[in-house]
Amino acid sequence: MAPVHMSKKKHQKAAHVLFLFILTASSVFAGRKIVVPHDFPTIHSALGEADEGDTVYVVNGVYRENIALTEGVVLMGQDMLKTVIDGRRRGPCVKGADDAVIANFTIRNGTTGILCRNARPTIERNFIVDNKGAGIHALLALPEINNNVIYRNEWTGIFLESGHGSRTSIDHNVILENGYCGIFCANQTYVLIKNNVLYRNKQYGIYVAPEAKRTRIINNNIKGNRRPFNSAAVVNPSNISKDPLFISPGHPDYNYFVKPASPCKGKGEDGTDIGLITARMVQVLATDKDGDGILDDIDQCPDVPEDRDGFEDEDGCPDFDNDRDGIYDTKDQCPDDAEDREGFQDEDGCPDYDNDKDGIQDVSDGCPNNPETVNGYKDQDGCPDEKPREIKQALILKGVNFKTASAELLEESYYVLEKVYNSLEAYPHVRVQIAGHTDSQGGDQYNLQLSLDRAEAVRSYLVMRGIAPDRMVARGYGETQPIADNGTAEGRAKNRRVELVPIK
Repeated sequence: MAPVHMSKKKHQKAAHVLFLFILTASSVFAGRKIVVPHDFPTIHSALGEADEGDTVYVVNGVYRENIALTEGVVLMGQDMLKTVIDGRRRGPCVKGADDAVIANFTIRNGTTGILCRNARPTIERNFIVDNKGAGIHALLALPEINNNVIYRNEWTGIFLESGHGSRTSIDHNVILENGYCGIFCANQTYVLIKNNVLYRNKQYGIYVAPEAKRTRIINNNIKGNRRPFNSAAVVNPSNISKDPLFISPGHPDYNYFVKPASPCKGKGEDGTDIGLITARMVQVLATDKDGDGILDDIDQCPDVPEDRDGFEDEDGCPDFDNDRDGIYDTKDQCPDDAEDREGFQDEDGCPDYDNDKDGIQDVSDGCPNNPETVNGYKDQDGCPDEKPREIKQALILKGVNFKTASAELLEESYYVLEKVYNSLEAYPHVRVQIAGHTDSQGGDQYNLQLSLDRAEAVRSYLVMRGIAPDRMVARGYGETQPIADNGTAEGRAKNRRVELVPIK
């Protein structure tokens, strides 16, 4: 697959390094160039010796290791399909870091492909495939996720938890054939999703939790998923749903650029293509219309010259309001720190770093206006929460429902199953039997099989979320254990159920 690149960059230093790499294929880097395996035998050891501004260049090969990016360091593979990080199912393949860049790798076989905990790296031009959970999992902060192919991960392509991205986005990716959905926005996630192809994911193209409905979804092609999105997603009319017409998808080429006749051509934001963008497109866009010495592909104000006042002079925009909080610097008590506009002392121009006084700064606080409940359960996310109850006795999963005569879970079931997941995650010693039951409608053997299939569907979801398979056993009991009268509609509804039974 040919190298690809974004037309706009938010992390400008890292983006400029990559831009030079593509255009010149030279050794022009901000710092040292470290080559793996020539200078160091492993990626991990090379990153351990790299300093901010360095580039770690990795020669083609399979590197069976789990790595953590280094802040301000570019990690560059030689060829996206031939430079492989294999996580061996021993944890995330890659852990993110602020202002780091990872590009041109196949990232496979991890519990997660790339895990970013309150970190904003740039993730671009990677093939992220066959990871047990999510291809990319981001908590609190949103990385810059550009021009990747995110393919056949067992659960979800991109999983976002309380992710806020005012200067970052999910842009120009191809996200396809993942086990649950393309993009899952959980909790209070507010992000921009644009110019992506979301294709043939098994459940949803995009799933948005009710608390994440401010997420913007524009100029995407959402096609061939069981459902394009759920009811909480606010989808702009600029999105389309058409066959993308990839050039040569799947083995052996994995070429997910689109053909000239594709309906994605020119339908992205500002007339770009939806999906991957080529290096040639970067070259076409590499102009400097306002003459301020900053190329338009990284110039946030390409028609207005930078004022060179010593404040963010690399973004290409004049700064009359340095912190961009809507309060002119002459009246702003904190001209270099933006007011956070959260309804608390918003006129002074100063951010209020911990509104809810829970000791977690708002930038890392998933619920900045509601104090953390310190109870030993996820005490670092900043959100009030109840520690999940341990499953100590049989529990009917009220709200877990299926299509009639089917083992296909209905949408409302996932809210309940997430609570089950939270409990099993919090109490790793607990093992459960997942027991499926039916009413008396239908034959005995049919009901036995249907109840087993439904129990297996619940187990499969929890396995996809990360619960070890050996902690759960699925059983089907058909109509043999009623808890109500099968002679009434109300009784039959009670008998159609899934139970969790702790295994002692």
